[in-house]
Amino acid sequence: MLLERLRIESYRNLVSEEIGFSKGLNFLLGPNGSGKSSVLEAFYLVCTARPLSPGRLERFVQRGQPGFSLFARIMGGPDHHSVLAVKKRAKALKIYLDDEPLERSSALFRSFPVQSILPNAADLLLGPPSLRRSQLDWVLFHVEPEFLVLAHQYKRALKQRNSWLRSSLPAQNGPDPWADALVTAGAGIEARRSAAIDGIEPIFSEIVRGVDERLDCAVTYRDGGMLRRDEGFASLARRRSSDRLIGATVLGPQRADLLFSSGLTPCSEALSRGQVKTVSACWALACSVFLAGKIGRQPALLFDEIGADWDSATLLSFISRAAQFGGQVVGTSSNWEYNGWEEASSSHNAALFHVEQGKIGARNDSATQGA
Repeated sequence: MLLERLRIESYRNLVSEEIGFSKGLNFLLGPNGSGKSSVLEAFYLVCTARPLSPGRLERFVQRGQPGFSLFARIMGGPDHHSVLAVKKRAKALKIYLDDEPLERSSALFRSFPVQSILPNAADLLLGPPSLRRSQLDWVLFHVEPEFLVLAHQYKRALKQRNSWLRSSLPAQNGPDPWADALVTAGAGIEARRSAAIDGIEPIFSEIVRGVDERLDCAVTYRDGGMLRRDEGFASLARRRSSDRLIGATVLGPQRADLLFSSGLTPCSEALSRGQVKTVSACWALACSVFLAGKIGRQPALLFDEIGADWDSATLLSFISRAAQFGGQVVGTSSNWEYNGWEEASSSHNAALFHVEQGKIGARNDSATQGA
């Protein structure tokens, strides 16, 4: 996908700004608090109908204003589309796709895939398994049309089974009324996740070695006990007593994890925080490359202050890999003079924008100006 033009009204510290992005690399430069991250947030929100960071959308409305609006012209596949996002205080976000109100945000989210790498990227490896699962599921949501259906079926069956376990109904040898629905959906999720890892892992390994030759990392999928349907039924039956004691289902996709390792040691233990961030960023890029190969178009890639923990060689290598990806890339930096940003932009004809005090303008030293 390609977001060609974005108009922002009353969003955080951006009063009324418009920016035209190039189809390749775009760098937003300026001091901290200038509005660079707000542009990324607006880009993500208008493409997905979801905030880039957790929290209520009311906090993005500029002080003293009744609401904000975002308008984008997007090339999605062979066609141009317009997207308007309008948020009034105390009212739900409204999305209009090609001037028609959109009832389900998932339609927008699927049409315009966006991948993000934020300053807390290291949390992918250092944080809980749910973070790693959610990023993999983001890929599958776009690749497998039925994945969202499976996820909803599994969530519903899990909720019902857990309620049943906490009631007085379960008997040691009686039938488990939710086992079939739970294992059928769970095995479908686990199988798709495992297959996706098999496809992404070689891409990831090649990217991470190209960015930092000192890193030799691999990723594997540790299933939640339902990778094979027959084993899922057997494991669920064996654990029924313990599940009943705690009132929850222990097995299943909600217990799965992605294991990043360097040799025999977890990356989170073997690597520095800067290296962990490198691995996380390379995984996000690998997911985008894999997704592009599956759906026939590149997702947009956003990164915010990505070079803060990197030396110039790592930054240059990563941006080179991102440029090879061929999709639209929008990044921010408050340290333009350091870490190789200037060299990276000139090497790859990046469009440069200066952001300060909520004002956006093209820099005179841009190798390629935004459209």
